[in-house]
Parts: sequence; structure tokens; C-alpha cells
Amino acid sequence: MSNLEDLQQQAHKNARDKGFHAVADRLKVHVEELRSQDPELAALILSSYYSNRLMLIVGELSEAHEELRTGHLMSDVYVNEDGKKPEGVPVELADVGIRLMDLSEEAKISLENEIGKKMNFNSERPQLHGNKTF
Repeated sequence: MSNLEDLQQQAHKNARDKGFHAVADRLKVHVEELRSQDPELAALILSSYYSNRLMLIVGELSEAHEELRTGHLMSDVYVNEDGKKPEGVPVELADVGIRLMDLSEEAKISLENEIGKKMNFNSERPQLHGNKTF
């Protein structure tokens, strides 16, 4: 089985191979040119770009939520009307992970390292650390 770092690289490579980074690559060339002339504008453009990428992840979570709202169970996986595309909460959660890994790889963030650090931090926190269960 692949580790998270391998999956992250694979998700990013697949997105690149399928053309999902073509516009972003052109944008980044222009941002680099702009950086010396107007660094604030360059930073704003990159911030908007990454904000959009984050919202695409939120969109996948919304699709998982919609699966539950329409009566599907957390574990339901089925194919769409044309009988080809898998659907369901597990599939949407996979899309969340894939988009997150692609974005992390693009931004040169090691999810494996960051998840490990955050889990270690969380393990040291007090019970519920001031929050209530729902």
C-alpha cells in the first residue's frame, strides 16, 4: 500500500496529466513576473487562486452532505445513471482527499508530516478541550 506522500504525489500528477493545472501554470508565470513590480498584487492573485482551490474541496464536502440529505447512507456507493461514474459519500470523501492531496503537493506541503504533527498535538490536549459533544 502507498503511503500518504506517494498518494499525494500521485494525485497531483494525475491532476496535471488531465490538464487541471494548465491555467494555474500560466497564471503563476504572470504572477512571478508581477512579483517584482507589484508584490502586493501578486500575493493577492495567489491568495485568490488558493482560496478558490480550498473552496473546491468544500464543494466536495457539500456533495457528500447532499448524498446524506437525499437518503443515502454513509457507506452507500452506487453508479450514476449512465452506469459508469461512482457516487456516494465514500466517493465524495475520496474526492476531498484527492483535491486536498493535489493542492498540498502543489503548495509543497507534506500532509503526512503535518497530519502526524497535528495528531501528536491533539493527543496531548485535555478531554474535549472546552468543547461540547454534539
